[in-house]
Amino acid sequence: MITIFGQSNLEQTFIQERDRILKDRQRSINTALFSIQKQLLHIAGHLQGQAAQLDPDLTLRKRLSETVHSNWDQLNFEWEVDAVLLYGSDQEAWLQLGLPSMQSLLPKEWLNAVYRSESPLDKILCRHSCWQVVAVPVLIDTNQNGVMILVKSLVDAVIEFQQSTAADVGILIPPGNSGNALQNPLRRIPNWQRDIVALTGGATAQEALQTLSEDVALEKLVNQRKVLPFKQQNLELAIVSLSAQSPAEQASVLIIEDVSGQLNELNSTIKTLLLSALVILISAEIALLGMLWSPMSQLRKVATVLPELARNDRNRLDLLPQLPKKSGLLRNEIHNLQDSSVDLAEKLAEMDEQIKLRTRGLKIRSRELLAEKNFATTLINNVQAIILTQDKDGNIHLINNEGCMLLGTPMTADNQTKEQMNFLSSFGFIEDDMVTQGIASLHQNHGNSFQHEGELELRGQNYYMQWKHSLLPGKDEMVLTVGIDLSGRKAAEDNLAWLADHDHLTKLFNRRHFQREFEQILKRSHRNKRSGALFFFDIDQFKVINDTSGHPAGDRLLCEVANHLSLGIRNIDVFARLGGDEFGLLVEEINDEGIIILAQKLCDIVGNIEVNLEGLKHKISISIGIVRFPAHGKEVDELMANVDLAMYKAKANNNGRSNWQMYSASSSKKGELVKTVDWQARIRTALDLQRLTLYYQPIYDIKNKTISHYEALLRMLDEQGNIIPPGQFIPIAEQTGLIMELDQYVVQQAIRDLLRFQSQGQDIHIAINISANALASGEFIQSLTQITLNRQTLHGKIIFELTETAAVEDVRATADIINSCKRMGYHFSIDDFGKGYASWFYLRELPVDYVKIDGSFVQNLSSSKEDYLFVQAINNVAQGLGKKTVAEFVEDAESLALIEELGIDYAQGYYIGKPAEQLLKDGDISHLDGNADTTSNVTAIQKNKDYAKNINKG
Repeated sequence: MITIFGQSNLEQTFIQERDRILKDRQRSINTALFSIQKQLLHIAGHLQGQAAQLDPDLTLRKRLSETVHSNWDQLNFEWEVDAVLLYGSDQEAWLQLGLPSMQSLLPKEWLNAVYRSESPLDKILCRHSCWQVVAVPVLIDTNQNGVMILVKSLVDAVIEFQQSTAADVGILIPPGNSGNALQNPLRRIPNWQRDIVALTGGATAQEALQTLSEDVALEKLVNQRKVLPFKQQNLELAIVSLSAQSPAEQASVLIIEDVSGQLNELNSTIKTLLLSALVILISAEIALLGMLWSPMSQLRKVATVLPELARNDRNRLDLLPQLPKKSGLLRNEIHNLQDSSVDLAEKLAEMDEQIKLRTRGLKIRSRELLAEKNFATTLINNVQAIILTQDKDGNIHLINNEGCMLLGTPMTADNQTKEQMNFLSSFGFIEDDMVTQGIASLHQNHGNSFQHEGELELRGQNYYMQWKHSLLPGKDEMVLTVGIDLSGRKAAEDNLAWLADHDHLTKLFNRRHFQREFEQILKRSHRNKRSGALFFFDIDQFKVINDTSGHPAGDRLLCEVANHLSLGIRNIDVFARLGGDEFGLLVEEINDEGIIILAQKLCDIVGNIEVNLEGLKHKISISIGIVRFPAHGKEVDELMANVDLAMYKAKANNNGRSNWQMYSASSSKKGELVKTVDWQARIRTALDLQRLTLYYQPIYDIKNKTISHYEALLRMLDEQGNIIPPGQFIPIAEQTGLIMELDQYVVQQAIRDLLRFQSQGQDIHIAINISANALASGEFIQSLTQITLNRQTLHGKIIFELTETAAVEDVRATADIINSCKRMGYHFSIDDFGKGYASWFYLRELPVDYVKIDGSFVQNLSSSKEDYLFVQAINNVAQGLGKKTVAEFVEDAESLALIEELGIDYAQGYYIGKPAEQLLKDGDISHLDGNADTTSNVTAIQKNKDYAKNINKG
């Protein structure tokens, strides 16, 4: 600390000394300036006094002029006056001695100030040099005043200052004051925006200023100093403001002094001081270490033992005897500490044995008491029952945690309530005579226990409680009360009873309750000879909605249908959800007219339901089967089987709207329905077990002689893996509504196959068959969007073929959907045109890209004049509407040549290629031009041309 203080003191002394020198120099400069001012004022007064002693006959101007002329040499050489100027009352100089340019350098406002104030003025003028200027008012005529100006250079003063201080001195002025005479880059300091008009030290000082001005701002040097390194030197810079200067001129004196020697001397002194302090410190440490080494060694040994004693480790006491035994004057505090440590160890050992004995006994007893207390506390506070004790007045003494929670009151640590509470009033038994009398009988020793159960309301919540009250043995007038909450069991029993007869989702009756009620209704109908009706229906295309929008959406749809239909039937009717999307309705005492009215009412209610699922609005339809009892059966199973057949018949006649069908007992119709139901089950099984596959048939571009695209054809497999032709199951699927699920499967599988073909390097287009009704449904675009998510490049590779086995119900809506899909890149085709429900109206209204001419008109084209004319008409109209045409069932070269002659764009049939699971290898169509006999082909083509001419003529 002393060393640091000494170093700080030396540095502070140096700083104070340099600050003192700077202040002395500031005072010297100000005193010199003041002395020059006084000298010039004295000279001006002396000249006026001499002029007054000349011939009085001369004018004052003349006398003043002669006085100045006569004394000019003395003024210039002895008093170093550089210029004298005399101005008349017109502010024009009538006398000028010395510097010829001084008149032009003097500011006019200085003269004006003297004329106005009629008092002397002293200023410092800096241009290419600096001068002390004194302007004194003089009388040049009886009534006229003039001004005498004396000018003296400051350069000599600067040189004299440098000689007296051994420091380089310069004068700094702003660049605008130096005039043209000093436009010298070597005299300019750009970083300070100043010019040097006088500087001692020559080029070295000039170079130092140019370099150091980059490290320090001018403002930081005004009336203060900075020490900066320059070429192995430490230069101290300071700027002294000239007190007499005007703010516009801002002239200042720059002092540059080399303080390297003084700083070196200071640093040398500090180093010597630090070295001396370090030597003294090391010597003192060595001496202290020598003195304390032996005692500290002994103390370390004792210090090693004491922590072990604190940790009850008595085995480390063998270290203590190693200390040397000393007595008398040779003993010190270390030996006393050793002896105390030994005594302490012995006492601690003795106390440890006593504590161990007592602790062992206390632990045993504490464990016993703690186990008893914990058992009792845990039993009371964790049991899911209210446990309390009450006196004969019903006041509660002890209560467990469960009781406090139900009452909503805090419990103390000793199982008491913070406020006195009464059992009868707290639990609502104050007016229950049975409870009050039962507890009173216990206090009167009329029994050992009393129990009861019932509903209870606490804090706005209902409970179902079972209570048991027992007289405590050995506790006079104290009753132990135990209350068990049976609310959960009671609610579960009620819920189980409700669920036994109801569907948990729609809240309607379930199949179990429905069948039980059905049996009772049949018995009453037979007994009262009254007829009734069973309505059985399901939601059309429910599985498609469930698959595309998700099961939660399907559940919402079921609830919507159940809620709306519940409002449209009587309270006495039995309405139930039988499972999945199937519902049943039992109506007693209803005639045929009422059945028809009710069936139409149900269809109308469902037709008005519009459900928004996943952002899409779905129109709902149902298919209703109806049977009358006892006309259509007398047993539940018989009626359920018959109504199921009627429902499938209604579904077969479904055209996108809700439909109903009365059961017919005709054996032929019944057999047909049984067959339909059987095929429906087989189709459903194939969908569930993935027993479906796609075959691909090539379509030939007649003009370009290449394969244009492939049509994906659905095949179903039976249980043995044999192919089932589509003609056997597609009509059934269309009748029963399963066609939409088949369409969805085909689209998904075709897109997967298309991706697989592309990965194999086969860039093809695929035509996919869909029904017009499936296209018109709201689920189609949603399902298509999900399937092709992030696969927009596939859109242009897909052609949808609209099958025309059913009429398009809303042509305009279907056209809008086709346009929406085409904007996404898809293409469309009308399949089997000329057969079924296809019409010229469809051809005009639907914005399709292709028209496929039904094969029934193509296969006999060479032999049927009617077919030829019909195909020719379809092709001409379709191409006239800007659509491409495709001929199906092209089975031989003759047919291919004939349709080529007709100008049809594409051909499809066994002659082009049979449907197969794989595509043609590299689009191989060599059999179309290489395998047949050339002469036969030419003959067939010529024959077809002649045939076409004959038909057209005929």
